Amino acid sequence: MRETYGIIQNGQLVRVNPGYPGAKPVVYEAVPLFDQETQYVVQSPPVDAGDYIYMGVEVREMEQVDDGERGEEMPV
Repeated sequence: MRETYGIIQNGQLVRVNPGYPGAKPVVYEAVPLFDQETQYVVQSPPVDAGDYIYMGVEVREMEQVDDGERGEEMPV
């Protein structure tokens, strides 16, 4: 896998070429095991860790819907 470089602008990761001023390697956290029926994963905001930019993940619980909509396909 090719190394990714970036900068943080307005709280967001912006991918840039390695020679860009202030560019740092980006380290992505691996997605942990989670229950795909009751949980989902979102990427956390970028964190400047000094020598690199860290992109973590967070496992969240899905909101349960009990009004007969379970099992139906979501509109595209």
